Amino acid sequence: METGISKLNIRQRNRAELLTLLRQGVHTRADLAHRLGISRPAVTLLVQHMLDEGILVEKKDPRGTDTKNPSDSNSGRKRAPLFLQANSRFALGITIDRHGLAIGISNLEGELIERRLLPLEEEITGELLLSRLVTEIPAFIQTCGLPREQILGAGLCADAEGFAEQRGLFLAQSVQQALGIETICVPFLEALALAEADLRGKSQEGLLFIRGRAELTAVFVANGKVHAGAHGRGVSFGHMIGGEGEEICPVCGRRGCISSGLGAEQLSAGVRLSMVDPLPDVQPENSPATEAPDPEPEQPEEDKDAFRDTAYRMALALDAAVSSLDPALVVLYGELFENGALYTNLRRSMAEYLPYDLQGFVQQSRIPAAANCLAGCLAAVRELFDQRGGL
Repeated sequence: METGISKLNIRQRNRAELLTLLRQGVHTRADLAHRLGISRPAVTLLVQHMLDEGILVEKKDPRGTDTKNPSDSNSGRKRAPLFLQANSRFALGITIDRHGLAIGISNLEGELIERRLLPLEEEITGELLLSRLVTEIPAFIQTCGLPREQILGAGLCADAEGFAEQRGLFLAQSVQQALGIETICVPFLEALALAEADLRGKSQEGLLFIRGRAELTAVFVANGKVHAGAHGRGVSFGHMIGGEGEEICPVCGRRGCISSGLGAEQLSAGVRLSMVDPLPDVQPENSPATEAPDPEPEQPEEDKDAFRDTAYRMALALDAAVSSLDPALVVLYGELFENGALYTNLRRSMAEYLPYDLQGFVQQSRIPAAANCLAGCLAAVRELFDQRGGL
């Protein structure tokens, strides 16, 4: 009886690790051989198969510089760096949330090719939802004009309150059975965080992904994995004692939890403040006299106080998370943080309470809330392509 790892498994593992290294910026054969711990001839053979399959492509450095490793040559012939052929495969992403049903398709690099948002009835049954998916997905694929054989599969994420994980798994299995498209079900927040890390090439580094909604939740990505905290609803972001006499936190069950003062309701004060332009319009010299515009309404002091308090609480939570997790980057995701003025004011206000510079360290997400189906797309790329070595 044969035991151990088969040659096929070793080949798949080497291919999967090679794809991971390419996404991390390792592009020469010599460096790939060194990082993989295998011989140069073995890497050459591995790469050649993937070039023949159209998964990889050789091309010059887009910066126009010579990135060739001096040892990465054969009889003096320069070897062009290796890159993933982004449009060799595509993946579907399906998101179900309060806005409705979102279907999107991306290439291997996470470039969103097409997306569609469809309304859903409130209290929709599982049967009706499955019927919509089975009808809409083939129509969407046909609209995109992509061959079915180039589609890896689909990643399904549910972000609707009361949508049980079992229900998502049932939908994924039913879609796969009905359409013949391999479909996986992934937790939405974790899929978003990993997609963000993939887009930035930081899946192996520490990335703290903070999502702004009814409450601020976060997950931490490191070594290609998500760490969601002990209670499974975020990496304990803000769940530390910072006040007295406040309501009991519904997540951690403690009184005085910082998160009880963090969320959309508190940040909305900042949105209202950011809608006011503090600089009045200036008339050019020698221009005809016009009536003075109505003055901007004075913002209520309670809005200003609420925003200051929120910035202070968020700074405390961020400092606690950074001190314990030491992330390389902090990302803010959600419709709230897409408000440029709010984002700028919040970061400026938090900086008053933090001992380090937030410039470049805290950034807006590269995933627009309206394109959250990208989380499912990249989950499918990760599980159905990268981890399988493109086989």
